[in-house]
Amino acid sequence: MNNKLQQEKESLYKKGIKTVQIKVDALVTLDEQGYVTGIKLPDEADFLGKEFKQN
Repeated sequence: MNNKLQQEKESLYKKGIKTVQIKVDALVTLDEQGYVTGIKLPDEADFLGKEFKQN
């Protein structure tokens, strides 16, 4: 986990928010100049609001 994510994890933990690191393939959307406009995760809607089960 990189330092920025580690800091975010610690900040969320202090607020009582649990996090789990996962690895996913993602798409990054770009505008005409090549600037990032968004990130698309696979089956994002399938995960939101569901219980997280580790294998």
